[in-house]
Amino acid sequence: MRAQLAHARIVKGGRNILLTHHFVVNGSHLPEVCDSDSRLSVGGADQVNAALFKQFDYVALGHIHGRQRIGERHVWYSGSPLKYSFSEIHHKKCVLIGEMDAAGNVSLKERELTPLRDMRKIEGPLRELVRAGNALEENDPALSDYLLAVLTDEEELADPIGALRGVYPNIMQIAFKREEKREEAEAAAAAILKDRDPASLYREFFRLVTGEELSGRQEEIIEEEARSALEVTE
Repeated sequence: MRAQLAHARIVKGGRNILLTHHFVVNGSHLPEVCDSDSRLSVGGADQVNAALFKQFDYVALGHIHGRQRIGERHVWYSGSPLKYSFSEIHHKKCVLIGEMDAAGNVSLKERELTPLRDMRKIEGPLRELVRAGNALEENDPALSDYLLAVLTDEEELADPIGALRGVYPNIMQIAFKREEKREEAEAAAAAILKDRDPASLYREFFRLVTGEELSGRQEEIIEEEARSALEVTE
């Protein structure tokens, strides 16, 4: 990229604008990405430093869906005009409108975009979500939004997506809070176990199963076996 920019036709005292589609970063600071940003290597170049673009008055970047500035005030990802995944539900989608004077000084304004249908997340028991939808006016735009429904019900449900689609015709996905909690607990447990040595794990397992502590000889056997197992894996 540095070699390519060395051949750029920069107008001294004029106005110089660059449109590019690389994964541009601010030193070690990476831009905020979402689920829709499928690749962190864009245009064949990975992590191009924004400092390379100092000779330009404005740099318009593509690909990343969240509007954000990178490094200097003149380097911007404008973001996508629509939300493409539920990781973007809090994004403020807009168009950046820039004005540049003869000297290349840029002023930016945001023109917010209002989609025909928003992308939202709703959460609660199935019965309550259906009731809330039925309470809305027939022409309420919230009924036609693209929805992720997070169900907090603990019991098994019969065709929950069908029940919700009867009220929210554009519902796209459902998830269960209990599954999210289980996944979080499993991840936390895995992180804890990762830092535990085999001997202490077996000691705790023995205590849970038998209600007793290991004897001195049992401790020695476990320590010996744990060392032997680690030597094999290493």
